[in-house]
Amino acid sequence: AEEIEEMAEMLDHMEDILSVQLPGGDLKVLDQLEFQRVGHRIGYLPAGRNVAVKIPGNIPTICIYWLVPLACKRPVMLIPPEQDLFSHWLLREAIQAADSELANAIFFLPAAPAVQRGLMQLADQVILPESSSDWVQPGMQSKTKLIHYGQSKLLVPEEWSDEAVLIAYRRMNWKYGRTCTGLTSVILRDRPDVFCEILALELNREFLDTFEGDRHRLPLFRIDQAQQINAQINAWLKTGEVVDVTEDMRGHGRLLIDGNYAMFLPTVLWVRNPDHEAFGWELPFPFITVTATDSRERQIQLCRNSLIVSVYS
Repeated sequence: AEEIEEMAEMLDHMEDILSVQLPGGDLKVLDQLEFQRVGHRIGYLPAGRNVAVKIPGNIPTICIYWLVPLACKRPVMLIPPEQDLFSHWLLREAIQAADSELANAIFFLPAAPAVQRGLMQLADQVILPESSSDWVQPGMQSKTKLIHYGQSKLLVPEEWSDEAVLIAYRRMNWKYGRTCTGLTSVILRDRPDVFCEILALELNREFLDTFEGDRHRLPLFRIDQAQQINAQINAWLKTGEVVDVTEDMRGHGRLLIDGNYAMFLPTVLWVRNPDHEAFGWELPFPFITVTATDSRERQIQLCRNSLIVSVYS
């Protein structure tokens, strides 16, 4: 229900979204294909006649950025993810009920990967999730836009207080870690070990005390998927560059098997080396990586390739 409300709010504000991107903020530009500036008529032509969009598979119901080119009156070739073939079809059906002419500009194209790649090459413009960057063939770079839909980071460039830890706690547990807007990483100036310890204590006190009642809310994984994730984390721990502070405090592992499915307890990893591949890893359960550097330039570099960056000061 919340995601439907978010989608409706985006549609309600679509004119505002478009106006900030148009010359003079005038929506008539999309119809007239020209605008006036200092007494001169200037042509405004779309960069292409159509857009091919591959929708990512993580929570596809909120990955609705394709509505923006559609609102710009560009036909959209919509390629749904295997994980959810029908959410966007239902959205198209709703648009059909409201405006059949507009719905005719949406081409819903579930297809085999080879066919999808062919559509990408035929399209004038392409929008891909970053996880599909290997789909960008020679000659497609200039017409392709990659959408990064994960890694929400918190930067604490100065001394931190317990309030910063509470912010991290609340945001890593947002919707039980299911969404890409939940916090995945923290960048500190110093004392990352202490930060992780306080955060793990908070998790043990607030989350695990009510765990039995909330167990059904934790995201479920196929057992083989969960075992692969768990094995990767354990491999990092063996190097000594990554520490699972929550596991050390709990005294037992993070992976739980429940019938035919598996789930993970909230996990805090202290990543000693900011360049380690574990930092910034995004997983759909309450999971966070914490690192530190006193270099302001390095802090900014670590914030790149993120969906959301928050600064605590």
